[in-house]
Amino acid sequence: MSSEERKIEIDEEIEQQTEEVAEENSQDSSDECQEEIKKLKEQISLLEDKYVRTNADFDNIKKRMEKEKSQAVSYAHEVFARDLLPIIDALEMV
Repeated sequence: MSSEERKIEIDEEIEQQTEEVAEENSQDSSDECQEEIKKLKEQISLLEDKYVRTNADFDNIKKRMEKEKSQAVSYAHEVFARDLLPIIDALEMV
């Protein structure tokens, strides 16, 4: 085998190895990207769940506050009427 043929063979071998390394790096990079995508999707899922729960909590608090407000107004009239009863009774006795 001549030196020229040997040089061509070595060049082809180097090119083949370079392609294999590039393919491996591409595969590693692709695997890393897939892992990163998976992690980000999990994080998005957790944040969406947290958002939905927080929004539901807010709605529940809002409803509870409205209910407590209406009850407070209702009981305020009751207390006022109860305070007036002894006065009304006293005036009726006169």
